[in-house]
Amino acid sequence: MAAQVLKPVECSAQPLSLAFHPDRENLVAVGLVDGTVECKKCGLEVHEFDPNVPFTKTAKRGDDQMEDSEDDEDDTIISSLPVHCDGTVPKPSKRKPAEAGSDINVLSSQITAERAPSCRVIMFSKELDMGKSLYTAGNSGDICCIDTELGTTPNVTENKTEYAVKWRVKNAHPHGINAMHELPACSPAGPLLVTGDDEGMVRIWDPRLCESVWSESSKPSAKKKAFDNLMENKELPPGCVASWNQNTDYISCFDTDKDGKTLLATSADGKLSIFDVRQPGKKIGTDHIKAKAATKIVVDPTGARLSDDQEDELLSVIVMKKGKKVVCGTQEGILSIWSWGVWGDVSDRFPGHPSSIDALLKVDEDTFLTGSSDGLVRIVQIHPDRLLGILGDHDGFPVESLHFSANKKYVGSISHDALIRLWDASIFCDDDEDEDIDDEDETDAMDLQNEQKSVKSSGLAAVSSSRAGVSQGSDDEWEDIDDDEDMSDSSVDSDDSGSKGQGKNKQPSRVFKTETEKFFEDL
Repeated sequence: MAAQVLKPVECSAQPLSLAFHPDRENLVAVGLVDGTVECKKCGLEVHEFDPNVPFTKTAKRGDDQMEDSEDDEDDTIISSLPVHCDGTVPKPSKRKPAEAGSDINVLSSQITAERAPSCRVIMFSKELDMGKSLYTAGNSGDICCIDTELGTTPNVTENKTEYAVKWRVKNAHPHGINAMHELPACSPAGPLLVTGDDEGMVRIWDPRLCESVWSESSKPSAKKKAFDNLMENKELPPGCVASWNQNTDYISCFDTDKDGKTLLATSADGKLSIFDVRQPGKKIGTDHIKAKAATKIVVDPTGARLSDDQEDELLSVIVMKKGKKVVCGTQEGILSIWSWGVWGDVSDRFPGHPSSIDALLKVDEDTFLTGSSDGLVRIVQIHPDRLLGILGDHDGFPVESLHFSANKKYVGSISHDALIRLWDASIFCDDDEDEDIDDEDETDAMDLQNEQKSVKSSGLAAVSSSRAGVSQGSDDEWEDIDDDEDMSDSSVDSDDSGSKGQGKNKQPSRVFKTETEKFFEDL
C-alpha cells in the first residue's frame, strides 16, 4: 500500500518540528535546529529524482542536479525568521557528585550538556483564529506567537523579525519546551495553548491574555497605581492560567478528547498523565470497580492523575474508537492501549514495530499512521489489530513527526535530514469511497432481493386469490388444483351434481363440459 511519493521540500537546516496551515494547503512552517522558523510553499509535484540517489545536500550528485536543488530551495522558501536564535538555554541543575557505592538514579535530561538555542515546536492556531497565528517554542523555555500574514511576507528579513511577532513570553518554562497542543474551541476552557517541558511540567496559556500583557509591556512605562498588581500571580508567568508538575521526565506528546474536557500527556518516565481542565482539584472520570481494586491510582489535589508505571518511555498519544481507546507509542515499539476511564494499567498491547514509535497520526477512528525510528511510516488498525501496509520510508532515518496538510491531501514527515517528505494521502480517501461504493452495492442488492420477494409474494397472493374464487365456500380454501382437474375428468351423475348444487356449500358451475354432458347433448 505504498503511497505516491511527492517532491520533497528542502530546508536550510535540520527541521525539528513541522506544521501545515489549516486553510492554505501549500503553506508549511518548520522549526529548525538553529532556532530559525522557515515558511515554505509545497506543491503536489511527483518526485522525479533518481530513487537510488538520496535527495540531500551531502549526497554526491551531478552539477545539474545540485543547481536544480538549489533553485528549488530558493523557489520554495517564503520567509526565514530567526525567532529563537538569540535565546539562552538554561543550564542543567548542579548536583553533588555521587559517592562511591551510592545508588543514585539521574535522569537523562539532568546530565545534558550546554546546547545552542533551537526551535523545537511549531504549530498554527486552528481553533482560535484559523491559522492567523503561528506558535513557536524552543529549548530556551520561551514561547512566541507570530502573525502569519506578516511572517509569510517574502520581504521580512532578520531586522523585521520583531515586527512579525505578536507576543512573546520569555522564560515561560524553567526548562526547554518539548511539546505543544491547542485545546479545541468546544473545550470549557476555550482554545487555550498547552506546553510541556523537559522536566515534566505542563502549563496552560491564554493567548489573548499573553497578547494583552505583551502589548501593555511594550507601551511606555506609566506611573503604577496602588492596586495594579493585586490580581497578579507571582508564582506563574504572565498569561499562564494553570500549571502541573506530575511527571519526572520530558513531556513528549499531548491529545484531548473531542469535548476538550480531558487533557492527556505522555512522558518519558513511563506514565500517562490525565488532566481535567473543567474542575481542577476533583477526581477525573470513573473507573470500573474491578480496575479500581486491582490498580493503584495516583490522584493529585490539583485535578491530575497518573497511570501505572509502564517501565517504558511513552513517546506519542492519540485518542481512537470515538473516545473509547487511547493509543500510546513506546520506546520498545509496542502500542500500549488504554480503555477510557480506566487509567491504571493498559487494557491491551499491540507489538510488531521493531523500533521506537516516535509519532502517531490519526486517519479515522480505526486507522492511524505510525512513524518509527527504523524510518518506515506504517498504516495500522486496532481492534482488530492489523498492519495494513507501509506508506513510505525515510531511508533509515528515524521519523520524528507526522502531520496532515489542509483538507488531508497529503502527509508530511520529517527526520534527521534536511527534508520535508510528502506522501499522497488520496489512498485513504479512495478506501473510503470504495467502502461507500460497496455499501451502495450491498444496499442495491438487498433492494433487488426485497423487490423479487415482493413480486413473488404478490404472485402467490394472486394464485391464492384465484384459488379462493374457484373454491369459495368450501371447507378447505387451499384445495389443490389437481383435485379439481381430477373431478372434472371423472364422470359425475346428474343427480349427484344436482345434490352438490344444493345446500349451503354450493360448488360453482364448470367452465368446460365433460364427455358425458357432450354425449347427452348430441342425443
